[in-house]
Amino acid sequence: VFAMLICVYGVIVGEAIGWIWGIVVIAISLAYFVVLDFVKVYIFNHWNFEFTAHAWPTKERRVKLAARKARVIQQKRVWSSIENVRQIGLKFKVLEALKA
Repeated sequence: VFAMLICVYGVIVGEAIGWIWGIVVIAISLAYFVVLDFVKVYIFNHWNFEFTAHAWPTKERRVKLAARKARVIQQKRVWSSIENVRQIGLKFKVLEALKA
């Protein structure tokens, strides 16, 4: 915005471009900003580390990818165990309700 004001009034170069051209430049910048922001959000939603590790394979990325996959498997087992404990607790509550 500050640069637009300098150009509109022609402070540095001496020749002013006028308010209409200044507003047109800001409008074009805003349009590019909106389009590129949608592209950026789309890329962020679809980009993942696994793609990066396969597209540009290095030893560090392969090791990190293997560690992430192992962590996912471990997390699935942990959540499965937690669900089993919850089911046992639910069964105890049902038995207590039937006794009463």
